[in-house]
Amino acid sequence: MNRLKGTIIDFREEEHLLQVQIALPDASWQVLLIDSASARKNLRPGEEMVLLFKETSLILGQPACQGIGLQNRLICQVHHITSGPLLSRIELLYQGNYLVAIIPTGVLTQFDCRVGEPVSAWVRANELILEN
Repeated sequence: MNRLKGTIIDFREEEHLLQVQIALPDASWQVLLIDSASARKNLRPGEEMVLLFKETSLILGQPACQGIGLQNRLICQVHHITSGPLLSRIELLYQGNYLVAIIPTGVLTQFDCRVGEPVSAWVRANELILEN
């Protein structure tokens, strides 16, 4: 599991959903949660939280790529690549935090990312888990 520390900025609710805005060092992310009394009672602006997301949830792209329908974006540096016959593991460095992306090896070959180069990494709002 990937982990990033952030701070709650605000949250909004609509029917049975909560949209929580989280501040990261150089970005603001949106998290979608199913509304519940226990989830809502822990949501206070200024509260520090940990964002959790799976390695397979990271979507990678070229740094200049912005025309994508996802809000939660980070600019990372490729730290290490381990290529397998089917899947490849890409270690990323973001603001002193190591993140891992697992993508199909065929996609890695087409994508042509290299150690030391920047990449954009996105995570869909519904793929995130909040932990305090």
